[in-house]
Amino acid sequence: MTEMNVSRKMIAAFLAIAFTVAAASGLSYLYLQRVNDSYREVLAREATVSDRVFGIETLTERQKGVLFRYLTAPSQQLEKELRAAWEALNVEIAALSDAGLDEQSRQLTDKMKESNATFARLADKVTGYVNEGKADLARTEALMWAVPTSDELSGAAAAIRENERAFKERAESDNAGRVTLTKRMLLGSSAVAIALALAVGWALSRIIVRPIRRLSVAAERIAAGDLTDGDLAFRGRDELAGLAASFNGMKANLRELIRRAGDNAGQVADASGQLRANSEQIGGLSERVSAAIEQIAASMDEQTRLAAAGEEELRRLAASAEEMEASAVKVNDRSASAQAAAEAGKSSVGQALAQMESIRSGMETLASLIERLDAKSNEIDNTVDIISIIARQTNILALNASIEAARAGVQGRGFAVVAEEVRKLAAGTANAAAEISAMLHGIRSDMGDVSEAMEAGRRDVSGGMAIVQGTEGAFLRIDEAVRDVAVQAGAMAGRSSEMAARSRAASRELATVLASAGQIAVGAQEASAGTQEQYAAMEEMIASTVQLSREAERLKEGIAGFRV
Repeated sequence: MTEMNVSRKMIAAFLAIAFTVAAASGLSYLYLQRVNDSYREVLAREATVSDRVFGIETLTERQKGVLFRYLTAPSQQLEKELRAAWEALNVEIAALSDAGLDEQSRQLTDKMKESNATFARLADKVTGYVNEGKADLARTEALMWAVPTSDELSGAAAAIRENERAFKERAESDNAGRVTLTKRMLLGSSAVAIALALAVGWALSRIIVRPIRRLSVAAERIAAGDLTDGDLAFRGRDELAGLAASFNGMKANLRELIRRAGDNAGQVADASGQLRANSEQIGGLSERVSAAIEQIAASMDEQTRLAAAGEEELRRLAASAEEMEASAVKVNDRSASAQAAAEAGKSSVGQALAQMESIRSGMETLASLIERLDAKSNEIDNTVDIISIIARQTNILALNASIEAARAGVQGRGFAVVAEEVRKLAAGTANAAAEISAMLHGIRSDMGDVSEAMEAGRRDVSGGMAIVQGTEGAFLRIDEAVRDVAVQAGAMAGRSSEMAARSRAASRELATVLASAGQIAVGAQEASAGTQEQYAAMEEMIASTVQLSREAERLKEGIAGFRV
């Protein structure tokens, strides 16, 4: 059976820890999800029941109020409202009964249905008595049964609300128990995971850390030069065992390499000593040959000195001619620079003209936009006038409505409040329209100032374009003058160049005379140079052999520090 390697052992250990944590997390998630669902159901039921109970209480009071209003001032409209209130209350009670209530709350809803039916029968009796002209009997019947029936409905609704509060408290208690159980599960799973992690860490320290420490100690001994320790041996066939085998092979190869290097260092040291002795002998012979050749070259120097003096005078003459040529060239170059500057100036002037033309075009575009803005402001002004007219008409209508509401008395108070609010809104709209009109007049005044400033800027740009065009003409005249200077400087440079060429030709003729007299000296100098080069090469060879000998000694000293 193949043994598990280190990575597989670590993966298996961490998978065990991860499985434990995942299992605990999954169970905790399920319990918390149940708690969440329970809370959600309780809250949804509480919201539904509270909404229905509040609706029932409101409709009960409304039903009772409509009945007493009917007794005060009977009408067909109030009979319809009484019937509609009863039907709406019946619908609310039915909806509450279907809201998933417990048995006690359902019994209370049945009681509410009976009370509402009783109120409906009472309403029929009262309307019948009123239609028969028995208003006192209708009032007595209503006072006897309307209030108790409404109180029964309100009391049943309050009892249902109290039952739902108790149900919510029981559900919260159950959920608190589930949360406590979840906390205990998380604490237990965490403790198991911590214990498992400690066990895995202890096992990994035995499997990995101890072998690595042995490898570290062996590597420190090798770094100190001690190769005499035996090979490392680890049990198993994992990565650490393979690392130990590779470490043993590296140590064996290093031991063999140091033995061979020690043997070769001795041989190199002996060979470098012998090479140094031979190089020193050859260097002495080269030095004596070089001294003889230098004596021959010195005897030729006196013969060439007088000819060199004449050649020096010709060189001076050629140098003077070359200086004149250089001065002419400088004048020509400066003329070219001035011409380039004039060209750049013309280009800049052209760019300035283009930029001013762009500015002028932009001002014309801006003027067109200002004209459009002025037209739009006229349209807005007309719209504001229309709004002002509408606001005045609305104000008049609101005033008329207030008068009619005052005539209606108590029944028209609500309408009077609405009419007053409409009047205030119309007045605010009229004020806002006046402010907008004032702002539009200010904007028109500012646009007039902008138009005048743009016209002044347009005139300034036209004047600037005329000035720039005059500057362009001046640059053209400067360019023509610089071209004339460049032509004259070119002619002067040609004459100076001809004088320098003739001086150099005379110098070459004298150099030819000197060449025939200096051939012997040149030969002697070449021979001396060759000998010097040979001597320098021998010196470098001697230095190299000395350095090689030193390096061989250092290598022997370094290898001596290892124990194999």
